Amino acid sequence: MTTKDEDIAAVAAADTCRYQAMIDGDAAHLHALLHEKFYYTHFSGWSEGKVSYIDRIRAGKVTYRNVRTANVVTDIYGDTAIMHGRMWMDVFVVDEQREVPIDN
Repeated sequence: MTTKDEDIAAVAAADTCRYQAMIDGDAAHLHALLHEKFYYTHFSGWSEGKVSYIDRIRAGKVTYRNVRTANVVTDIYGDTAIMHGRMWMDVFVVDEQREVPIDN
């Protein structure tokens, strides 16, 4: 049995891996990391499921750079973790040929 601190550290490590896989465009790693019911909500409010999200990254339609986080708090509820905090990311949308700075 793990402690709460160990669980929080494991969630933080998995989140770091997810961001790195996004930056690397590593579709296989993202597929392994993300739950089958994963949905990604973009800054515009548009949401997409796991397959579509990974396919867009695999196809190079979007590239992620310079992910930074601050003030992240992780709450553990049984086998579920909820993370909230601040995140900045530089995103390049290939179809639109534009850089999108994200500040969430």
